[in-house]
Amino acid sequence: MKFRNVIVCLLGIFTFVLTCQSKELKLDTQDFAPYSYLENGRVSGPAASIINQICAEMGMKCELNLLSWTRAQYNVRKGKSNGLFVLAKNEEREKWLYFSVPIFQAEYGIFVRESDTMKFTDISQLKGYAVGVYGPSNTSKQLELIHKKVPEMKIDMRPDDIAGFNKLFHGRNDAVFSNRDVGLMIIKSLKLKGIRYAGAYKKTLYYVGFSKKTTDENVVKEFNNAYMKLYKNGTIKTILHTYDMTPLGLNEGD
Repeated sequence: MKFRNVIVCLLGIFTFVLTCQSKELKLDTQDFAPYSYLENGRVSGPAASIINQICAEMGMKCELNLLSWTRAQYNVRKGKSNGLFVLAKNEEREKWLYFSVPIFQAEYGIFVRESDTMKFTDISQLKGYAVGVYGPSNTSKQLELIHKKVPEMKIDMRPDDIAGFNKLFHGRNDAVFSNRDVGLMIIKSLKLKGIRYAGAYKKTLYYVGFSKKTTDENVVKEFNNAYMKLYKNGTIKTILHTYDMTPLGLNEGD
């Protein structure tokens, strides 16, 4: 009986510690405008605004940090942070991350110079093209799948999105494969004249990913419940309209 009481006591202490730890989340992101970016020294953008509102709804303190994507992933894998935002699902990531409900719907597609008359509708149109892409990333993984079907296409992988668009602007590659909104933001902010969006390849969903190593799954469920509450009462819609973005329909999630 004494042994059983000790076990119950230890379980109670463990639950108490876990509950206390769950009242603070450290989440890392990258410079990924228009979703997340640094403004006046703070992580800003629609993703940050939504996450901060969810944390307030949960009564939880959340620390948001903007780092290189390599460093952000390293921190989460090493247990220095609880999660990442925003990112797409893939098989490898699902091995070590829990995923929130989908927060954004995005679109991968092809950018070309205006002198190129291509209207992108089929991957066979990329034969002979040198296509820039940011990677390693989920975006580059998608382009690698295309490359298996179109081996005549060359992949020009770069460590950030901007490098690919600069090369396209200067005529050093033929196209860029990118998130549409991210690409349009880069073109606008860098004033890269003569580049246009040629068409969509596929749509994808973006999530917040939580480390299975450092984050209790119940916290992720609480996070998702808070998001759903804010979605239904119109808070998410209000936040996104501030950024001229459209909320993801509830029936569009997976």
